[in-house]
Amino acid sequence: MPATAVDRIAKLRRAYFALCRELKLGEEGRHRFNERWTGKPSTKLFSLRDWNQVVGRLQQLNGQGATPGRPRLRSDPSPRLGDEPLGFEFATAPQVETIEGLAARIVWAKGPQFFVRARVLVPLRQGTWDGAWKHLSRDEATAVILALQKMARRP
Repeated sequence: MPATAVDRIAKLRRAYFALCRELKLGEEGRHRFNERWTGKPSTKLFSLRDWNQVVGRLQQLNGQGATPGRPRLRSDPSPRLGDEPLGFEFATAPQVETIEGLAARIVWAKGPQFFVRARVLVPLRQGTWDGAWKHLSRDEATAVILALQKMARRP
């Protein structure tokens, strides 16, 4: 018997609050996280797609190997090879090359990874980012490039 959207949302809701407790996200942190990933601060406004997006992202931040838009729930089959994550795209090779080139031109006190972690990444991402440029999202990579270009122009 296939699960309905209502059943799926109920499972996603339970997983969402369990992950928030595990990641020690308070109400304000949850609302900021929701706003960042769906544009809606409250879960009362979420559609099925929004639930999939945030639960997948929380699972990814918790090291569970899911991707935004494709959370893994116990009843779900294992992901197939070639499945692409929805809503989260890693930095492109040209973006990574640009970041590496710009980072090499700037004189750093601590290093570019410290700058990116403190100034560009959202608080939830700061603790999980491993310092590899290729693991930035496309949006984060764009923000890093713009910041590094501004820094590289300074005398």
